[in-house]
Order: sequence, then C-alpha cells, then structure tokens
Amino acid sequence: MEKEVLLDAMVCSGTVLNYERRERCREWANRVTKCLGGVTFYDDGSAFEAYSAYRLVNEHGVGRDDRVFFAGAYHNSALQLLARLGYKKVVGMDYRREVYDEPYYWKVKYYRGDLLNTHMPPSFFRAYFAFRVFDAISYGLAHRRSLFIRARDPLRLTDRFLGEASRILRDGGLLVVTARYGDTTRLAPGCVIFDEDSVKNLINVAMERGFDLIEAPDLEPRGWPLSCGNWAHGLVLLAFRLRKREAVEPLRKVNIVSPMIRQEGISLYAENLKRRFEEIGVEVNLVRDLRDRDRRFPTIFEYEKGLHWRKLLWPVLFDRSIYVELHSGFYSLRDLVDMSLEVARTALSKRWTCCPESRRSRHLLEALRQLASAIAVDLISLPFIRLGKNVLVKTTDPDSRLTCCLRKFYVVPHIAYPDLGVRAKPSGLKICSFGFAGRHKNFDKVCDLAIRLGVPCKLVITVNEAKKWGKELSLEIIAQLKSKYSKFSNVEIYDGFFADDEVLRLLSDCSHIVFAQDDTGGVSGSYRFPVGLGVPIIATDSFQARDAQVIRVRSLDELTVEKLMAIKETVNLDDGFEYLLAVLTHRA
Repeated sequence: MEKEVLLDAMVCSGTVLNYERRERCREWANRVTKCLGGVTFYDDGSAFEAYSAYRLVNEHGVGRDDRVFFAGAYHNSALQLLARLGYKKVVGMDYRREVYDEPYYWKVKYYRGDLLNTHMPPSFFRAYFAFRVFDAISYGLAHRRSLFIRARDPLRLTDRFLGEASRILRDGGLLVVTARYGDTTRLAPGCVIFDEDSVKNLINVAMERGFDLIEAPDLEPRGWPLSCGNWAHGLVLLAFRLRKREAVEPLRKVNIVSPMIRQEGISLYAENLKRRFEEIGVEVNLVRDLRDRDRRFPTIFEYEKGLHWRKLLWPVLFDRSIYVELHSGFYSLRDLVDMSLEVARTALSKRWTCCPESRRSRHLLEALRQLASAIAVDLISLPFIRLGKNVLVKTTDPDSRLTCCLRKFYVVPHIAYPDLGVRAKPSGLKICSFGFAGRHKNFDKVCDLAIRLGVPCKLVITVNEAKKWGKELSLEIIAQLKSKYSKFSNVEIYDGFFADDEVLRLLSDCSHIVFAQDDTGGVSGSYRFPVGLGVPIIATDSFQARDAQVIRVRSLDELTVEKLMAIKETVNLDDGFEYLLAVLTHRA
C-alpha cells in the first residue's frame, strides 16, 4: 500500500515547483494523508518537498536506520512523513521554541538551536535536508538581540551554512536544499526568495565546500504557484553528494572519570556507559580521579555540580583528550534560595523522623558546609568549562542552563540503557513511577492521580547517598509518602536500592509510566530507563520530558482513564551513545 500511494506520483518529481507540478503534488498529498494519517502538509510546497525527500532517500540508499538531519524542522512535512514511514533516527532543528511540540516528537529528536552552528558530532549524518533553510536562518537572525546581526543578509551566510553541513555529514552523504525561487532576490524575516544568480552562487559555494551536484535544477520560469507577502515565487530543489576524505582513528580504549558513589545517578550512568563501550569491544578504564587516567587515550570526565568539589577542571584548557560531559547546569539564584530553604526546613523541622533532635544542629552545619563547597567549586569550574573546547552537553537550547554560558560544545544526549530483556506484561491499567527520592520528583502527584482515577499505582524509590545530608532528605521523603498514602490500598511504595533488572521486574506489571518532575537543571535518566519495557511514558512538560521524547501533558489533572487508555505510543529514543562514539572517533 505504501509503494502504491507514494511511488505512484512521478508526476510530482522534478527540481522546480511550478503550477502544473503543484496540482499533482496536491493530489499526492491528499492520498498520503488518507493512507498514512497524521502527516500534515502545510502548503503546496511542503508536499513537493515531502515527495522529493521520499524519492531521494530511496534513490540514494538512505535506509531507515541511517541518521537523517532536517534543518528548519518547524512545520516540516517531509520530516513528519519519514517519521511516519519508520525512519528511526531522524533529528530536526529549528530556531523556534515551538519545535518541541511538532508532530511525532516521541519518534523524532527535536532540538532548538542555531543552524549555522548545530554543535552536532562530526561526520554523523547520512543525509541532510535543508528545506527553505534560508527562511529559517533569516527568522533566527531577525529574532536575535544584536542589531548588527539583525541587519545581516542571510544569503551572505551561505558559506557558513554549507560549511556546517559538510562538517556533520559523513563521506558520501546526501545534501538536499530547497529555496523560494523567483524573478528577483527578495529578503524578509522568514521569507527569502532567490533569483537565478543566487541559485548559481549557491551551487558554486557548495562545490567549493566539496559537494558534487547530482540534480541540477531547471531554472526556466514557468509560473509561480506560491506567494510570500505580495511576492509570487516557486521552489527550486538542489541535491548534492559530499566528497570527504578524513582519517578516522579507531577507538581502542577510553577513560571514564566518575565519582563512583554506590547509590548516585552519575555513577550509575558511568557504569552503564562502561558496559556500552565494552559491548563494542572498547576497553574502559573507570577511575575516580583524572590523575589515574591513561593519557594515551581519550578521557570522559563526568561532571555533576556538587560532586567534584575536590577536583579542579584546569586540564580541560590544555589537554584536548579530555571531554567534560555536563550532566547539569550551573547554580542560579533560584537554585541557591531553594537549596538553602530545603536544608533549613529539613534540618529544623520536627517532622524529620530520620534524625534525632540532638543531631539536627550538626547535620545542619554539615549540609551548609557541603552546599557552600559545591557553590564555590561551581564558580571556580565555570570559566574553565566555558573556555574548554571538548565539552559534551545534552541539548542545544540557548534557554537551557546547560548551554547558556557555553559557546563551544558537542551535543551528546543521555545514553540509552542496555536492553536487559525485561518486557512489561500488564494485566490492566496500572500507573507507575520511579527514581531517586527528591522533592522535585513530585511522587505525591502521581499517587494523587491514581487515587483520583481509582487505578493501581506503584512507586519504586531509591535513596540517594551522593551527599551525607542527602540520605536523610531521601529517607524523610519516603517516610512522608508512606505515612500519607498507606491508607490507600491501590498505592504500593517500594524503597531501597535495586539493581537495574530488579527495577524493571518491579515495573513489568505497569501499563503506563508517569513522571511529574519539575527540575530544569539537567537531564534525567529516569525517563529513559523504562523505555525497554515497551509501554507509554507520560510526563508533565519540562526540559527533561522534551529531552527524553516522552508523551507530554501540561498537568496530570488533565489525564482521565479514557485518555490514558488512548495513549499507546512508545518512545523511539535517540541514543546518546552514538553521538559520543562519533565525537571520540572523529576527534581532531
């Protein structure tokens, strides 16, 4: 059925969208929408681009397991079509915040970022689609704060755009560009129209960057079916193949520097990262200190604020073999206020059942001392990390505290956890949640949802022992949850420290995993860990939820039994290990 609908439209193929081709593309788009469902064609040009993308990936051997990048992902019909057809490694980037709410966000990895500096790993993608990319670039320039940048002509940035495309495409990679095409060049935010000379200049710059033109456009004007403002125009399509000769150094061994605390998230991340490297035959030296690394091989320094207060990061300035992987952003004023209030409230509250009253003063002083140490080291580390060039960050979003102070970094999302072979076998509707105990986890909201809906609920909570006073905080949270919800027969609470396979077995009778975190300081492994169970993962809208591509809701209050039963989509997780491997194997 797919071939019958999609390949039965050769009349839509071509390199220029004109009146005749528009009508055929419109008919094809209607048939695709009826057959596949859920694919939105925003205008006649988007149908032309979507068909062109499908045709070119088939003609040039881009498979469903190859990585594909879309520049200008906002309202991109071609991206939606490939996601709907089962392309598993599609990445989309745009300047707009609304890109995170685009269709199929649980199947497509969306980023908000700069198309002229994507921060993606080098030689990472098999195909790069830039549909009306100069519209997106001009929109980004127009919405920057600098008046000097706003006045810049986006066409002058052609070389920067093609240079970045060449960097992230692998040898033999496919580059497809479309642009609005008319009689004269016109510039406006979100609407850039090329003329014949501009198209030829684009081709010349691309060839200088190592691209070979494999589909030359027919630039004869035959009527313009589209309009932007009062300007009529068509679309012109250019397809290139990249010629790229680079030496790739095979990765034989890697150092991982981690705090190595038994019950702490970053240490668990490092252990799973070690397991992933060993699965592909790479030897791993897992150590606690930079001084214990093997200097002949690259080093991954797992940085989490507050956990490395005895270690300075000055080597990142001078040793290009050290890669600092940031797991959380730097402290803000709100963080400091919240942490101070939390420490004071917990230490002085009479509800602190895990600590005798005679020891509260000592615990308060210890907590404040560790808090001051973490803040001091955060401030000391900040300039070194900012100046370092080999920094690994989980996102490109300029509003995130992970990237707000950085200029040079690579994007490396949280790694996918190994498949332990445990699959969910729910017997009915049952919601679950799990993770380290913390106020920001909002486990009580998940319990309240289960009580309101009258469905079973299970919590699997781990005590965090990263800091001395953190254990008391975790135990207090667990005690309060048990005290509040013990009278409800449909709420189960399991606490302690569980191995990975034990956690999955405890969650294997759940039909939906639900999270209500509200922390924006960094990514969360809890969202990614249960993906292998094969059940829907739902969370309130947050940075962590967008990063993990889970189904998002504005509030748990809007969920009903009917809505939960209707949610069947599972996460097509973007594996950060592939990003990390690309950075290390193509290092300078």
